[in-house]
Amino acid sequence: MRAHKRLGVVAAVAAGTVVLAACSSGSQPKAGAAPVRVSPTAGQSTAGAPPVDPSRPIGLDLPGKVLLQVAGRTGSAQPAVVPRVEPGTLSVEVECTGPGKITVRLGAVMWFDVDCAPGTPGTHNEIVLDNALTDVAVSVHGAAADTWALALGWSDVRQKPR
Repeated sequence: MRAHKRLGVVAAVAAGTVVLAACSSGSQPKAGAAPVRVSPTAGQSTAGAPPVDPSRPIGLDLPGKVLLQVAGRTGSAQPAVVPRVEPGTLSVEVECTGPGKITVRLGAVMWFDVDCAPGTPGTHNEIVLDNALTDVAVSVHGAAADTWALALGWSDVRQKPR
């Protein structure tokens, strides 16, 4: 019960300044950026869902444009530095397979872990950017046995969480 009261106080303080919410475990949103939707699908049923295959590129189902798409990578890598991201919604989809987990980092904007265990689907995170960002380094840290795919997209829609 005490945790619920603390959460309510934190939510009230956050709503009064900048809306900040964790995208998933360990996420660190940057000031001026607020996550819109978090769909780490690990807690959802995977019955009938296609198996995760990080050897194939991930499609993004959103209006806007794809900034980065990589697939079939293993271990740690920095696949790109995005030169500029305008205000709007930044979306990231990640899938991985292997015995461990990977840590995805989008510069100073956010970071989160993705479980690669068998039967675990990917993760989808979005964050609203109130300001443009420059030189956003996209990096993934994981063991050599973990294979992953990542897609990064942007939309000019800026819808805050309800």
